[in-house]
Amino acid sequence: WLPTLYVKIGGLAVNSALALSIVPWIVNMSFMYMSALIVDRVGRKPIFVFGFLSIVVAGFGGAFVVDTWHTTTWQVLFTIALLLGIGTSLCTTILFTYTSELYPTRMRGLGVAVGSGMLRLAAVIAPAAVGVLLGSGFGVDSVFAMFGVAGLIGAVVLALFGIETKQQNLETLAP
Repeated sequence: WLPTLYVKIGGLAVNSALALSIVPWIVNMSFMYMSALIVDRVGRKPIFVFGFLSIVVAGFGGAFVVDTWHTTTWQVLFTIALLLGIGTSLCTTILFTYTSELYPTRMRGLGVAVGSGMLRLAAVIAPAAVGVLLGSGFGVDSVFAMFGVAGLIGAVVLALFGIETKQQNLETLAP
C-alpha cells in the first residue's frame, strides 16, 4: 500500500515512491536484528510493550497530524509508516521466541503454529482493512487510528498479562 499512498495521497512520483519504500524495509530490518541481539538481556515483555507503544504513538500521532493540520504529504506518510514499521518489527521479531516459551513442551509446536497463523491472518486482514477504510472515504487518518488502536490493545494486554520469560526455565514457565 505504501507506494500507492505516496503517489495518490502524498503526490510523489511513482519511481520515487517505489525507491522510497526500500528505506523502511532497511530500517525495520535493522530494528529486527537489534531486538534479536538484546532480547535475552532486556527481556521479551519490555520489547513488546515498547514496540506496541511505538505503534500507538505513530498511529494516533499520524491521525492527529492528518486530521488537525490537514496534511498528507509524502513526508508525513513516510514518517508515520516508518514509525509504525519500527514498532511492528520489534514485536514480530520476538513473537516466535515468546510464544514458544509460553507453551509446554508437548504443545510447543502447536503453540508456535497458532501464533504464526495469527500473524499471517493479521497480515491479510490489515491491508484489507486499509483498503476498506480508504475506499469508504474515511481517509488516511482513520487508517493510522486503526493501527493506533491495535497497538494500544497489544500494549495493554502485554503490560497487564504478559509473562516475562527472560532467564526462565521453560519447564517452570509451562510445565
